[in-house]
Amino acid sequence: MNKLFKRFLPFLFSLLLAASCFVVSVTATDEAVIAVEDAVAKAGDTAEIAITVNNNPGIAGMTLDVLFDSSVLTLTAVQDGGILGTNTHKPELTFPYTLSWSNDTVTENLTANGTIATLRFTVNENAAAGDYPVKLSYDFENYDIYNVDVEPVLFKTVNGCVTVQGSEEPTKEPTAAPTEPAAEPAAGTISVQHAAADAGKTAEIAVSVDNNPGIAGMTLDVLFDSSILTLTSVQDGGILGVNTHKPELTSPYTLSWSNDTAIENYTANGVIATLVFSVNEDAALGDYPITLSYDYDNYDIYNVDEEPVFFNTVNGGVTVNNAAPTEPSEERILGDADGDGDITSVDVTCIQRAVAHLDTGIDEDVLMNADVDGSGSLEITDATYI
Repeated sequence: MNKLFKRFLPFLFSLLLAASCFVVSVTATDEAVIAVEDAVAKAGDTAEIAITVNNNPGIAGMTLDVLFDSSVLTLTAVQDGGILGTNTHKPELTFPYTLSWSNDTVTENLTANGTIATLRFTVNENAAAGDYPVKLSYDFENYDIYNVDVEPVLFKTVNGCVTVQGSEEPTKEPTAAPTEPAAEPAAGTISVQHAAADAGKTAEIAVSVDNNPGIAGMTLDVLFDSSILTLTSVQDGGILGVNTHKPELTSPYTLSWSNDTAIENYTANGVIATLVFSVNEDAALGDYPITLSYDYDNYDIYNVDEEPVFFNTVNGGVTVNNAAPTEPSEERILGDADGDGDITSVDVTCIQRAVAHLDTGIDEDVLMNADVDGSGSLEITDATYI
């Protein structure tokens, strides 16, 4: 399932939501809630965090992304709670981590409440004292949580955090909670357009950005099936500053913008580049993906403060609707040197003139119909056979 609203910047969690562990959340008594518990640990220690469900209205499947600051917290183990049926949790314990349950053969919803998973984190030995959020994300519109009637199910999510203690004794008085929780910034999205084209024709694909939080530089790899799609041109959108796009139009193709002298971020939304592809004449009917890739950890997208910026990516592609028509092959008559459809004495004369290197006025491809013995060239023996 596509996830349009997932993955926030783990690098900025501790700065943006330092007080998130102490936010008081008002929840209606009958509101379905998925909550992340808080934990306290010292640098170098482990922390266990339970994820629980309450007021469960009944589900058949659920997919959740767990977001955390991977520079401070390392996920080392995941234990399923055993109350939501068959789990297909992500095997790699990396950020973002995906919890998933799928019970497509059930006839009744799973309505249990309680712990659905327990996550164990190791805290970086060099972690500074502070609060490090552990957050949840899912896409309601794309049915990340659904029931047996294949209807999306809405849950409120309550985030938690790991509080890393310093060497001093923690205060015994709780920190006062703000009256209203700070709004969380929505992650930006980079999307590839989907287009349709016939075999042998061209397709224009726009790459666009939405909810741009502000960047100074961006590098994107565009991947496509080069046996079907040939990139013929790239037009920059002109909204992200100086571009240094890859000159070779091959897959993977690299789009790149770099504005190292900028003092303000580029925050415009819209088309950042338009790619023109030629579809192979022999392309079969079907969908041919065009996907995006970038490396968050290596700062492929960064802002003027030289901080990495996270974007969701939505892939697109080209749908080949109609194969190119096959030209009917003309029937070739062996010995018909002048191409009139009959074998006559004129064909013999044409061969004799060709052998003597005299102009015949006949296209060479047609003239080779008279290569009766298949030697690859016209000879007097071909005339004799005729």
